[in-house]
Amino acid sequence: MLLAIALLGACVSAHHTELHNDSDNHHWHLSWVTNQCRVDWTADGEIWYTDDAMDIAKLSPGGMLTVIQQYGAHSRRVDFTEKSGMLGRKYTVDGMSKPWDNNAADWFGELLGQVDHATGALASVRFPRLMASGGPSAVIADLNDASDGAKRVYLRKLAASTKLDADQSCQIASLALHMNSDYERIEVLLDAANEIDFGSPTCRDTYMSAVNAISGDYDRSRALIAAIEHAPATGPGLDPFTIATITAARRIASDHEKTRVLVTVAGRCSNADTVRTAYLATAKTIASDAERARALTALIRQQ
Repeated sequence: MLLAIALLGACVSAHHTELHNDSDNHHWHLSWVTNQCRVDWTADGEIWYTDDAMDIAKLSPGGMLTVIQQYGAHSRRVDFTEKSGMLGRKYTVDGMSKPWDNNAADWFGELLGQVDHATGALASVRFPRLMASGGPSAVIADLNDASDGAKRVYLRKLAASTKLDADQSCQIASLALHMNSDYERIEVLLDAANEIDFGSPTCRDTYMSAVNAISGDYDRSRALIAAIEHAPATGPGLDPFTIATITAARRIASDHEKTRVLVTVAGRCSNADTVRTAYLATAKTIASDAERARALTALIRQQ
């Protein structure tokens, strides 16, 4: 039995995760699966976590939490309950009651990290610890394996707590590039746009790649316009940025949204042949005569 307990490490690096959250009733079920194991986390009521983010501090009145890990033929289970303000805990391994020792505590602490990466539920305690240990860079690095929703929770806290430097904002654009949800991606890009150094080829390309990953025309135009509003107005980075924006706008199918971007970026267009060629090539893809005329008029007025 001792060997079985030792082998039952935390079930991390999930290949498949499912989350069902009834936030109005404080009920949620989370499960994740790897090649070797499966975890099911079911909670009723609110949960508070310890300051080190390694354990449960308390549950709301009448609350409960059950965590089950299946690892081959073996299993671990812990049931938390609340009664009269007291937190109860029952821990079993392969169906046999066991004491809550250091091995069990370490196992559960690792699982809480996975829960947070899936949901952002522990952000209130983990975010200040990450900031204290390494600042914004530590927070961003911790999010590489997090879900889109968890990334957004942490990035909101980051935006509200400190001003990011150009490199950190570029890292956030990279996080947005690898998101699956268009909604989360656009929200992250809009927040990061005012800090990103669009004069940097790497950051500019990362941001534009994230924009190109957005499926909706309206959201693409929003992200590009946000970049235009915060991009350099002069200097050597202006023309490369303008061309990159115009090129990204060419991928927009909607004539109206494409024109919105061109009209906005027209004020940043220099007289360079490369800029004019890129602008005219994108304007040519506008099917509507009225919208194309509006885009061309905006360019002429800036020359």
